[in-house]
Amino acid sequence: MEFLRRAELDWLFFRRWRLADGWLAPKEASKALEIFHDDLAIAMRRAVAKRLYPNLTFAAAR
Repeated sequence: MEFLRRAELDWLFFRRWRLADGWLAPKEASKALEIFHDDLAIAMRRAVAKRLYPNLTFAAAR
């Protein structure tokens, strides 16, 4: 379950987060390419999870 939740969070960041633009609005995200296995998006997911959900250690794992 933890692996699946982490993968779902990764896909959320692959679709919606960009370095230049930050968090994309739904309309922008629908036009953007999904960047599969983007190391920077994964790093952002880890940082956000660590800060917002410190008790969910699996969410901040690689």
